[in-house]
Amino acid sequence: MALTSRSRINSLTSLRFFAAFYVMIFHLEPRWLTLEGSFLLGWTANIIHCGYISVGFFFILSGFVLAYNYGEQSHIELDLKKFWIARFSRLYPVFLLGLIVGFFPALASLQRSDPGAPGILKLGSYALMNLSLLNAWYYPSSILNYPGWSLSAEAFFYCIFPFAALKIWEIRRPRLIGFMVFIATLSVLIPLIAFWLRPDLSFGSDTFLADLIGNNPLIRSTEFLLGIAAGRFFLTRPSSEDRPYGWLVFSLIIFCFVVVSFSPFIPGLLLRNGLLDLPFLGIIYFSAKDKGRWARMLSFGPLLLLGESSYALYILHVPFRDLNLAFIRKFDFAARLASSVWFFVFIAGIIPVSIAVYLKVEEPARKWLKQRLSSRRIECPVVNAEVGI
Repeated sequence: MALTSRSRINSLTSLRFFAAFYVMIFHLEPRWLTLEGSFLLGWTANIIHCGYISVGFFFILSGFVLAYNYGEQSHIELDLKKFWIARFSRLYPVFLLGLIVGFFPALASLQRSDPGAPGILKLGSYALMNLSLLNAWYYPSSILNYPGWSLSAEAFFYCIFPFAALKIWEIRRPRLIGFMVFIATLSVLIPLIAFWLRPDLSFGSDTFLADLIGNNPLIRSTEFLLGIAAGRFFLTRPSSEDRPYGWLVFSLIIFCFVVVSFSPFIPGLLLRNGLLDLPFLGIIYFSAKDKGRWARMLSFGPLLLLGESSYALYILHVPFRDLNLAFIRKFDFAARLASSVWFFVFIAGIIPVSIAVYLKVEEPARKWLKQRLSSRRIECPVVNAEVGI
């Protein structure tokens, strides 16, 4: 059986928090950052409005971590039952909580656009798609919790991981770099072709094609495959290569922020799909390899706790935002509550909530589900591949 108990890479755990925090700020839409006449705030707004790029980072990170946890240097071996139970137990409890919290704001939204029975029926069908983790295949169904579409994509990735990993483990180390370049190119090629055919197409334009390219799990799987290949490459590295890489990681992070600061001049679908995949891969790979100050800083205890609770932060911030704004509108607080004040108050509240959910809901539910599901007799094969370096 593969080493699922391999030591955690602390730096990657902590990075999850910063990526989730970036998405959250994007969804909070701090309008006070777009004040006219402020050059600095204008560039800051450009960066914040690209928070959606963190999803691509998460997809690459997911593939990398799974490859690291379940693979060995020369082979990979998976008990499918244990793998899928572990993934479901990790994914579903907080995802379900997000749907529950987001149900009533979604109902209110649909009642405004489709009053009466049509809105209720539509919400019912959307709820079924979400509960079955199919919402990414039809993006409007994610109205119950928009970040949840990426968890639907993750569910698809978990289904294909055992089989994709076996094929990637058959690739010898010298050819892995070529494979990663090919996958990264494919990831960029799809939105480029779409932009060439439809220059007016952009994320958020509410068109079927934009949603398909930006959110379809099959199309976004290129990032996940890129992460698996990088994880496989990481496992074959000589241990003598481990040294400080913090300067390189920091440079790549700055590079990504410089790119997104020019976001008004870059097609949104290109930013969303693939443009920054290779810099993201470098951030993940070299953070995992680093043995210097960068790794020590990201191993700070409170930062690790934030990283562990980042999944709850990512899933719950939009439903709680919608509930919060509904409360403000209902009691007419909007005129008395400045946008900037609400922005910081919400952040100060949602982070402790996410930590509490991680400690009191996510972890207990994960352990309970794993125990209950593992006790059932479900026949699943063990898949494996052995290759040379």
